[in-house]
Amino acid sequence: MAAPKAAPMTSGDAISRLVAALTGETPFATTEAGVSWEGSKIVLPALPRHMSYDEGIAWLHRMSEQDNKEIRIYATIDCFPLDGAVAFSKALRRIFGWSSPVPTPGFFGSSPPTAVTVKTGHNTSEQVFWGNFEVPGIDGKLGTDANWGQMKFIVGGVVKQRNAKDVQAIIDLTKKIVAEESIYRGKAFRLIMDSDGNFDKSKEPEFFDTESINPMEMVFSDDLMEQIETNLFAPIENTAACRLHKIPLKRSVLLEGPFGTGKTLCAAVTSKTCVANGWTFISVERVTALRDALLLARLYQPCVVFVEDIDREMEGERTAEMDDILNTVDGVISKGTEIMMVLTSNKAEAINRAMLRPGRLDAVLRIDAPDAEAAEKLMRIYGRGLIPHQESLEQSKEALAGQIPAVIRECVERAKLWAIGRGVTSMALTDGDIVRAARGMKRHLELLQGPAPAESTLEHQVGAALGRLLNHTLANGHDDGFSKDFARLSEQIGDMHRSMSNRNGTGV
Repeated sequence: MAAPKAAPMTSGDAISRLVAALTGETPFATTEAGVSWEGSKIVLPALPRHMSYDEGIAWLHRMSEQDNKEIRIYATIDCFPLDGAVAFSKALRRIFGWSSPVPTPGFFGSSPPTAVTVKTGHNTSEQVFWGNFEVPGIDGKLGTDANWGQMKFIVGGVVKQRNAKDVQAIIDLTKKIVAEESIYRGKAFRLIMDSDGNFDKSKEPEFFDTESINPMEMVFSDDLMEQIETNLFAPIENTAACRLHKIPLKRSVLLEGPFGTGKTLCAAVTSKTCVANGWTFISVERVTALRDALLLARLYQPCVVFVEDIDREMEGERTAEMDDILNTVDGVISKGTEIMMVLTSNKAEAINRAMLRPGRLDAVLRIDAPDAEAAEKLMRIYGRGLIPHQESLEQSKEALAGQIPAVIRECVERAKLWAIGRGVTSMALTDGDIVRAARGMKRHLELLQGPAPAESTLEHQVGAALGRLLNHTLANGHDDGFSKDFARLSEQIGDMHRSMSNRNGTGV
């Protein structure tokens, strides 16, 4: 019987044998062939030639060694770290169906993970694990950490090479959850300050209860309401149209006016408007925390950053601290963003002019006490249906025009007591009830206004006029025309003296 003929040598076989002769290695010694688990047979490669059993055993042994090598995992996710922690816990539940990792010494130290309750909204929270742990099915140790300064959530650890794809799948899903299900995006919250007026990162933000905010209680004059609608609410409510027409959503608005006129209420209504339109609203009490607020706003834009009482840090002459704030307003953190800064001040005239220049502020809205028409609207709101629609409020609205909303509210509450005191069978407030209540608050309002400013004396006026003249002369750097200006000042002083004498009845 003739021996079977050998299979003809292919070009691939010839090349493989040539390589083996030159290098002393078999063709499969460095081949990165794929591995798959399927069926019930062990399948060996047929290219570039049929792999032998010995080659297959050697190759599988090498692959096993590679799979068992330890690799270090370090991944960062751009988000507020607590947001990342919640997303990471959700990712573990969705992949493994559990949320209780096994404690272990590991990448970030020897302490076991800590169960942390994270606020996820107003009156809602979720428990997450922070620290070091093992994940069933993954050979190694994982841990969570944070870079608070740069607002990053960190996943790190040491795992076997074969589990690298599994860990990457967890990280990718965590990023997806942060992007689509963030606990901060599109919500309104306040950053907690430390004693120095900086963002206290050891304390999580506090969410606002925007559901309880009633926009109908924000009542101003018609002109002011139009300005607020245009400069604040229009960009938030019409974001897509602004983007379409290349209208920048990066804006800065100053709400200025006396204490108690409604600036904070305007901010509260703005927060409700943000949440209703997919914007994030971040509130800080001090402008010293503006940089941290802007870093956070970049992660969750479009966003409104609300800062109260900026005159506390921006009053008077330029300082290094003031320059830092101005650089933050102008800096790269907010450039090219969809971040609107809304600032408030009770003393806008005290703010350094550098802060007020166009380019830093796009709009300045004066929030004054309600006029007569606005006062009537507020009275009917505070009356809660107890003021008949047909009841004229002519006297009371004139009496309360120029008073802050808190005074108007108190007058209505006192009017209710007045009506009860006169023994009405059905509670219905009249114009007279509110007027009487307003009269009863006269002394209270006098105390609120404080002492009247002292009358300027002749000496004060002369000193001020002379000071202005000297400042003008020094500013020009010469004394040309000083004699003429001084003669004019002397004549003005004489006029003031005669005016004061006539007022005192001397007739001089």
